[in-house]
Amino acid sequence: MIFYYQKKNNIYLYKAEIVMFKRTLPTVYFLVLILLSVQLPVLSESQKIRRSESLKVSVNRYSLEGVVYKVIKAPEFGFVYITVRKLGRYIVYIFNSEGLLKVVNPYRPFFAYSSLLRALVSITRNNSKVVILDPLNLDIERSLASITRPPQATTPIDIICEGDKLVICYMGAFSAEGATRTGRMIQVYSLILGRELWHTRLKVGVYVDVYSCQFSPNGEYLVIHGTDTLCRICREWSDFIEIVKSTTGEKITNRDASKYGKSWYKALSEGVLISVENKYSRHKWQTIFIDYKGDLKWAFSKDDPTEKYYDAVEIDEAIIYSSITSKGQALGAIDKNTGSRLWRFEFSDSQPFKLDGAKDGRLIAANSDRATLYDIDGRKLWEYKFNDGYQVDYCLWIDSNTFIVAKTNLVYFFKIKTERKYLLKIDIKDDKGSPLKNTILVIYNASDMSLLTKIVLKEKSSTTLTLPKGDYLIQVEKEGYGETVEKISLSANMSLTINLNKIVKKKSSEADLEKVEVRLVDLYGKPLRNSEVILYRKISEGHYQLYSRLRTSDEGLISWVLKKEDKGIFKIVVPKYSWSKEIAVEILPCNIELQVLISEKYPLIIEAIIPPKVSIKIFNESGLTVYSDDIEGATVVELKPGLYKLEVFAEGYKKEVKVIKVPEVMKVSLYLEEEKRNKENIMLTSIKDVINTLKEHSLKSEILNRRIPAPQFKVIDVEGRVLSLRTFKNKIIILEFFYIGCHGCEDLIPLLHNLSRYDNVVIISIDVRPNIDTRDKLLNYMERFNITWYVVGDTSNLAEVYRISATPTVFVIKDGYILASFVGYKENIVTTGPGYSKIILRVKLSQILVLIAIAAIIYIIYEELKE
Repeated sequence: MIFYYQKKNNIYLYKAEIVMFKRTLPTVYFLVLILLSVQLPVLSESQKIRRSESLKVSVNRYSLEGVVYKVIKAPEFGFVYITVRKLGRYIVYIFNSEGLLKVVNPYRPFFAYSSLLRALVSITRNNSKVVILDPLNLDIERSLASITRPPQATTPIDIICEGDKLVICYMGAFSAEGATRTGRMIQVYSLILGRELWHTRLKVGVYVDVYSCQFSPNGEYLVIHGTDTLCRICREWSDFIEIVKSTTGEKITNRDASKYGKSWYKALSEGVLISVENKYSRHKWQTIFIDYKGDLKWAFSKDDPTEKYYDAVEIDEAIIYSSITSKGQALGAIDKNTGSRLWRFEFSDSQPFKLDGAKDGRLIAANSDRATLYDIDGRKLWEYKFNDGYQVDYCLWIDSNTFIVAKTNLVYFFKIKTERKYLLKIDIKDDKGSPLKNTILVIYNASDMSLLTKIVLKEKSSTTLTLPKGDYLIQVEKEGYGETVEKISLSANMSLTINLNKIVKKKSSEADLEKVEVRLVDLYGKPLRNSEVILYRKISEGHYQLYSRLRTSDEGLISWVLKKEDKGIFKIVVPKYSWSKEIAVEILPCNIELQVLISEKYPLIIEAIIPPKVSIKIFNESGLTVYSDDIEGATVVELKPGLYKLEVFAEGYKKEVKVIKVPEVMKVSLYLEEEKRNKENIMLTSIKDVINTLKEHSLKSEILNRRIPAPQFKVIDVEGRVLSLRTFKNKIIILEFFYIGCHGCEDLIPLLHNLSRYDNVVIISIDVRPNIDTRDKLLNYMERFNITWYVVGDTSNLAEVYRISATPTVFVIKDGYILASFVGYKENIVTTGPGYSKIILRVKLSQILVLIAIAAIIYIIYEELKE
């Protein structure tokens, strides 16, 4: 890891040396003061508090039934909605600050949150009305208003909301140069007025496609990323990022000046951060900031021209960003007012980070390897290492102490416990106020009655303890004195005086009996009703005596009575669930709530790689089936510790049996061997036929006469499957580079459909804009074009490794070697690009020399004729 740090006031040191070099002693004093100001920065109050606290974070992991599709946050509810997709259906997991709240089937897969209405909004299935959804069940609560689909619009694919403005994104159709084309368009709708405000129109020169749009945080402006040209040339230089007024659609920025090409953007509070990622724009390879008046506020050139921004958040006066670089990934901070770079980390062999910032200045940065908490100055506060390898889709704060990380089919739930410790001084006196020695002091946590410490004060009557913030029970005992219990809430340094009263011993009677009451609940807080409970009394270490047999009430309660001298350790056993727990009954009367862990299970990740769809059965040591299902891609099964037999089936493949031990084994990857089939059932093609088919339809092609090793990779596709060149040994691999909105790439899809029919052909499509084409957009794209092969977001920067500069670019690979490459698509509208793949499409030196010689001969002949 490379660390780069830059202070804004370093320049003052340089200036001081120039101005004051003639007066040595004053210069030295001045420089010392500057160095102290640089090295000892003044801390804000929030920073002082953070440094004096010890940070503890609890982690829970939740398995999802499908892959993450979209995440919506409802701050006023304190809810986060995670929509997942599995085999064409959608499921929503609702989280709050305590964890998973509910799992529901949504009315529609796309919905949005309006902070103004404090409600979830969606549109009806016939796309005729805007509706309000119930925040817990996601059913229709009431209709809001009717909507009219704009001309050219066909199917709604997504909605976003800010304040009272709702943006509905549609697929649309239009005619261009004698062909019917599809593109995305948006309609802006007012929830308060109940009518459309404006919409984009699909037309060459106006809008051909809207890739994405973002509201400014106050909802006053809308930032649109799109294009107004067809794919006759590569959109490296024709894509635009423009600012419009959200109420009228009036353009704030000039369209021609906003053509930054293939670039990334983020709408922030005072303007738009843009990473220009091509060499054909006037701001080539720069990071720029445009305010909402359309003016350039600042700009700087990137140190790495190939750097692609991936995410960004705004914290106080800084913009924190993550990016993909030629060497790996980067995480850095920029002053949002001046554009000066504050700090930067660079990482190798890592996935890009998703980011979110909290109000107190803390930053969560998460990628496939780890989740890290930073402060605003880039100091690491805490880190958690993942071991699943999945890409992060979203990370966000639920509240100031709770955040989640949503990965391919997993959610990690983090709860921060910041404990400040305080001083508690305890003085023990008798009823006359005189100091009392030889006492026993016992401290309990009031929330769960757990014993924290026990102190015998022999020669002292007071003591001072250091405890974190919380509620405590302070119990003081002394022979001949009445037992005293004090309950306190500790939130600051405090002093406590406890007075003990002398007592006279009485004979035992029923009045001396006190009640012990225990409530048993399950993991979700529901009472364990009518369950048998066996109660044992602990006699010595490892020795218990049967005390009573009880049965829980409808409220999950059991109770018994004790004499004060019978206090001690009791063991509660619930035979039905093979669960037991010891409790200390030291204070009477006693009231405790216990959570019964019905079973302790561990997650087992099962990945179906070859083939991607399999049937699995899992048997325990007794031969009983504990799990059976058909899976596609990856799934997570929770199992108790022990040995299991895993049987895997798939049509056309040999059955596979594995013996696994849980929890030692946490992940199983499945590679099944194909069965030998009758020749009439196998559809095979030759490399020659594949190459000829692609060559016939490509604008530029090159067939290689020598073996060129294909750069190796290991990636995870949008459905969570692990892919590499080694995965598909003996197969013909078609590696296609594309992006959503490339018409040449869309024209190529029917040809790829035709090739995907063959059993010995594997197609992997790599999206070259992972920072723009997110998982939900890629899944929609696959559904729209009925894509059945592998689709991958290029977070590993494979486009740079394969040196792609135009789309579509296709490589044919066999046994680890590139056999041919193809660029563009001939029919209809094509994508030629300003350049071609540098790894294959190159001109030989001898050819260049011949061209130069011919040009020289023509020039000489011309000069001779001129004379």
